[in-house]
Amino acid sequence: MPVIPNLSEVTTSSDESNLLAEHVPAEGSPSYARFTLVGEAPGGTEMSEKKPFCGPAGNVLNRILNVLGIPRHQLYITNVCKTKLPGNDSKKLKPVWEELRHKLIQELSQVSSEYIVLLGETAMKAVIGDSRFDSVTKFQGSVYEASDFQHLAEPLKGKKLMVTFHPASALPSAKPTNFYVIMHDFQKLLDLEANPELLADRNITHIEPSFPHAMEFLSEVAASSETAFDIEATPSLVTCFGFTLTPHEAMCIPMMTNTGSYWSPEQELEIWKLTAQILESSSVGLIGQNLMFDMMFMLRTMRIKSENLAFDTMLARHLAWADLSKGLDAIVSCYTYYPYYKDEGKQTHLKLIKDWPQHWAYNAKDCLYTHQVVDPLKKELQDFGAIDTYNHLLQLHKPLMEMEFRGIRVDLEGMTKMRDKLYRKSHALNHGLKKIAGKPLNHRSAPQMKKYFYEDLNLKPYINRKTAKPTLDDMALKRISRAGKKGSVEARLIRNIRKTDKLLSSYFEVSLDADSRLRCGYKISGTSTGRLSSSATFFGTGTNLQNQPKLFKKYLTPDPGHLLIEIDLSQAEARVVAYVSGDANMIQSFESGIDCHSYNACQIFSREMPEFLEALQRGDSRAKEQRNLAKRIVHASNYDMGYKKFALQIEESENRAKSLLQAYHRRFPGLKAWHRQIDQQIHRNRTLHNLHGRPKRFLGNLDHNLAKAAYAYIPQSTVAEQLNQGLVRLYEDPELNKFDFHFLATVHDSVLLQFKETDTTSVTNFLSRANELLDIPLHASGREFRIPCDAKISFSNWKDMIELKSFSHSEISNALEKLNEESR
Repeated sequence: MPVIPNLSEVTTSSDESNLLAEHVPAEGSPSYARFTLVGEAPGGTEMSEKKPFCGPAGNVLNRILNVLGIPRHQLYITNVCKTKLPGNDSKKLKPVWEELRHKLIQELSQVSSEYIVLLGETAMKAVIGDSRFDSVTKFQGSVYEASDFQHLAEPLKGKKLMVTFHPASALPSAKPTNFYVIMHDFQKLLDLEANPELLADRNITHIEPSFPHAMEFLSEVAASSETAFDIEATPSLVTCFGFTLTPHEAMCIPMMTNTGSYWSPEQELEIWKLTAQILESSSVGLIGQNLMFDMMFMLRTMRIKSENLAFDTMLARHLAWADLSKGLDAIVSCYTYYPYYKDEGKQTHLKLIKDWPQHWAYNAKDCLYTHQVVDPLKKELQDFGAIDTYNHLLQLHKPLMEMEFRGIRVDLEGMTKMRDKLYRKSHALNHGLKKIAGKPLNHRSAPQMKKYFYEDLNLKPYINRKTAKPTLDDMALKRISRAGKKGSVEARLIRNIRKTDKLLSSYFEVSLDADSRLRCGYKISGTSTGRLSSSATFFGTGTNLQNQPKLFKKYLTPDPGHLLIEIDLSQAEARVVAYVSGDANMIQSFESGIDCHSYNACQIFSREMPEFLEALQRGDSRAKEQRNLAKRIVHASNYDMGYKKFALQIEESENRAKSLLQAYHRRFPGLKAWHRQIDQQIHRNRTLHNLHGRPKRFLGNLDHNLAKAAYAYIPQSTVAEQLNQGLVRLYEDPELNKFDFHFLATVHDSVLLQFKETDTTSVTNFLSRANELLDIPLHASGREFRIPCDAKISFSNWKDMIELKSFSHSEISNALEKLNEESR
């Protein structure tokens, strides 16, 4: 433990002495303080007022205190350093650090309050002084007895320490959502003041069980109505797993040690049999944190299939507080009184675990804490009106697990040839860049790129708005390449190199599974709008399957003898915007029966509809360009994209981009009125509901960025929910389950399937029923409307598909005949 130095042996310079001076004294009575708060150092306002926390950070603190009804005069408020830090740099404290710590602990020992709140990292490190306490983000919300630390046991005897964020971290320029986290921690403080027994640990944890004990415990779990389950694993095997018998009793079942299996082969077989019985049971509800991960791991490695998911804590937290952390550590910090423990699990991914008992105890804690946060999370969902949405989302794991388990067949030979072609292209582009620049340039090196463009070429730097520092991101390169001046050729080459290398690294170099199939890991709680997200699997294979480029889709194929089918929601987001905005012209663009983007192109570019449609029919390039541009204008306008950004997106002048957006808004005036309605709603209670009733809180600064996120929420979330509910319907429908089909993937507004039967009648019946199941009526602005479905089919790959104009028998027959001709 750190040793507090003898001050008589400490010598300081005049600058260091200044840091030890008390220019801003503590506030409050040490004799009657209810709570003690410790910050870092005073700012300019505090220095002039001679009072801690009276500047911007103090305003945040006062708001929190007012909301919770804590009078400031009941507090003792101090800082680690009592004077302003030069440049607000905490590193300046290093020469006098130990002396400041010593003085602070002496100061705190004289204060009567039982609870000391450490506001921020500097205060945490100064008082606790333990190298394990390296990040306030990890330890936020944790409460400790001062006696847990040897050097505090005597001076702070009987006191408790709580760690939370500094109020300055919740300022608009920092991370405003921290306001809610700090406020919740102060509420915990009030709860503990009222009931100190909340800190008592009543848990029963079983680790290193004997075989009879393990079998007895598992048998009791098998007879229970619900259990929390968690695994610890390497990419190839389970090291241990745990179950709860009650919210306060858990057992970790070890499966291995550094010397081999924990059990004899016969014992391990019996344990797996009973574990499979629990996980496959229809009567034992499973509770977990991101439970689909554990279930997929068990399915992929042990072929144990679980479908009775009772509660997923990550999903619940994400739905209730989409803008706050949904990791188990944050959830436990919010809804329990246990101190941070996740560092105990750092051994999980080591090749050689050093402390197996700690590893097993960590697994049991994960189970216990997950089980104990279920009730408060259910209450959060109930209070937020999100129970129905949660129940719908929980059912999504079934089709998603099928997609993850099956994966998509890959044309390995074709993919390898294209990868080699992209390698040659990247090499040629880099050679060209070197020739023009006169020297090798590493496009991945930000310092080298900035030096070349902003120093060697002396171009005016583009500044990142968030960091206020020069940047050469894709937007900056796009601006340079568009300018047509010096550096523009290099900028275009670098953008092309980056695009080529992205194709290689994210797609064509991706690791496939041993069966040459591409898989991903889906997350239901991946985005705040309800859109699913995906990534590489835990096994180190696969990639994100949400945004496949067309070039790569060419190598994703159906299994032999299967028909590939993609069903998507037609022009879904734009359609939702039309009806929620209530704009008559916009609604007419959908109800006219004409393709909405063609309709909008005629409106924007003042063209006659018959002539325009005829031009599209004969492949007129100008008409196709106008339709594509209209589509991009719709998206940009719906979500209030600025004309400067839109100009870069469409590679036109800013004046041209501005006039296009203005023309669109003149045609559809209801859009701006709808944006104003959203602004008013967000300022009223920060909450919006999509057309399925899914709510979302919008935390943070009430600025234009938050407003744009709010404009996007209802359309994007409604479409995501429409597809998610449709997936569950497709999966569970008894009529569809008579057919031999499999889910392969899902994108934002579509689902990819493969279908065994290839006769016209079967395909027609299947698609007609799927269309019925995805046809979920919606209501907005006093109207009922629907999002129609489109479909594409192929025998070859995901890219080269034939679009069906309808789901009629004749249309499908013609399409299948054409596909058969192409495959001969």
